[in-house]
Amino acid sequence: MGFMADINRASQKVMVQTNEQAKAIVKDLCSAIIDDTPLKSGRLKGGWRPSIGSPSTIDVIRLDPTGDQAKAETRVVVSQLPADKDWVFYFSNLTPYGAKIEYLGWSQQAPHGMVRINMSRVAVLVRRAIADRMV
Repeated sequence: MGFMADINRASQKVMVQTNEQAKAIVKDLCSAIIDDTPLKSGRLKGGWRPSIGSPSTIDVIRLDPTGDQAKAETRVVVSQLPADKDWVFYFSNLTPYGAKIEYLGWSQQAPHGMVRINMSRVAVLVRRAIADRMV
């Protein structure tokens, strides 16, 4: 074991730690988006789909008034993200009226959308994930 092996081992450890922090941020962000998704029938909350590598094309009607099913699916997909290399995570909703609620204010429950409002909080989630790791 030489100096380069030590550097590689340290680099790998940092990547794993960083990926774990990123996973925590993704789970928190997706959970907040689901929570902020307006509720009428539960279809919009149930329409959230996590995926790895490419956006989901699944448009199955799932009524999920609490958002618990969408959150559980998100936790499962996030747990499948690799810890030792880069990844791309997608969180999509193919519900036909989702974009109108997000961008056109079609919901009094979420007049400023659910994704945009939470994306503005990402910096807070990043700081929290870093602070949690330092404890």
